[in-house]
Amino acid sequence: NQINGRLIHQNAVLSESDGFFIRDGFAEINLFEAFEDVSIQSQNPEPFQVQFDYENRQFSFEFPVESIFQPFIVINRDNAALRSKPSNSSGQTLANLEIDSFIPLQEITEDGWFSLRYNLMDAYVSSDDAFIEWRLGQAENIAAMQAEDVAYGDVDIEVGLREVPVQDNRVGVIFALGNYRGSVVDIPNADRSARLARDYMITTLGISQDRIITISDMKLSDWEDFSQRIDSLNLGSVRMEHPESELFVYLVGHSQANDQNRLQLVPTDYQEHGNTIFLSEFFNAFGRFNASKRIFILETDFARGSLLGQVAQLSTLRGAALRETAQSFIQDHPQTAIFYGVNNGQQAGIFASPDGRVNNVYGFFTYYFFQALKNGQIEAGDIFRHVQRNVTFTSRRYYDRPQDPQFFGPATLRVGVEVNGD
Repeated sequence: NQINGRLIHQNAVLSESDGFFIRDGFAEINLFEAFEDVSIQSQNPEPFQVQFDYENRQFSFEFPVESIFQPFIVINRDNAALRSKPSNSSGQTLANLEIDSFIPLQEITEDGWFSLRYNLMDAYVSSDDAFIEWRLGQAENIAAMQAEDVAYGDVDIEVGLREVPVQDNRVGVIFALGNYRGSVVDIPNADRSARLARDYMITTLGISQDRIITISDMKLSDWEDFSQRIDSLNLGSVRMEHPESELFVYLVGHSQANDQNRLQLVPTDYQEHGNTIFLSEFFNAFGRFNASKRIFILETDFARGSLLGQVAQLSTLRGAALRETAQSFIQDHPQTAIFYGVNNGQQAGIFASPDGRVNNVYGFFTYYFFQALKNGQIEAGDIFRHVQRNVTFTSRRYYDRPQDPQFFGPATLRVGVEVNGD
């Protein structure tokens, strides 16, 4: 016989269902079908009651919630941090979760953090960012939704920057080429990389906010307009009359080598056989500016595979191309440091593990370059040694492929700023 039953919790009817059957004197209940939409928000819920009427009698049975339901944590805000340790310290974010994500709860720590499993490892969510909800423990109902972006400030190099006084002789230019048209793949987090570079220019390199130029998603015409407004005293809209001006240029974007092994930057309106900027011309444009020191930080590679979203193939790029392009400029401007994110034909990597356990969002080169500045490295050679050692190792570890940053210029050239205590 099919009968109607009720699920009761704390004297409230949570659900009614006709999925009750009486067979041979036993009541059979399909709890999943009857109560799949039921949930209880409580850390220590009181027992359930199941009631049903049969042959003019009411039957009632009590059972613990945990005998049927499973505890989940439910995220109550966007971009809630999923951390590797039960701590709000920076640099421990594994992922950021969207609101209403829910994940099975393992336990509650002594400090009140919610412990769970994420990619076969222990992970933690603050009790301020989630609540406990009891549901039927069906695997297909588990939905941990990672937010598209890790919140700015959750990556360790984004916080705790080393602060220096404003340097009146310094000026910065940032190029963030992230959104390409046609078959060229976009570069993730290019705008965020620009924000990071700006924060470091202001805080750690001492460049005044009004002397930083940011050019996003640069088309060829944008470059032509900007480069035409570079002369001995002017960088676009910024005028510098200091006799010892120092120039800092950061670029994130695509590049390539043409059939003659000449290096080219790729604007966002790139075409198969046009709309490129020769790297030598890029350097030479800044050579017109009357600077006593020039620092170029290039988060790019010259592998066509990167351009098209493919695995980079063995490059035909002549081995000396990077060195010759850099040294040709440095010969005329000896107080110049040029940092490349890769060696010839290699593919630049993003600092995120394939299993999702680590997501530092930036390119390896950008991450470790600014980490060196955060750590207080001053001279170009010291910064490069930190970058080279870490990028080479980490690329092998995460992608099993080489990425060997390059540096050209005087090792003793000062990039950072000394402050009291250095």
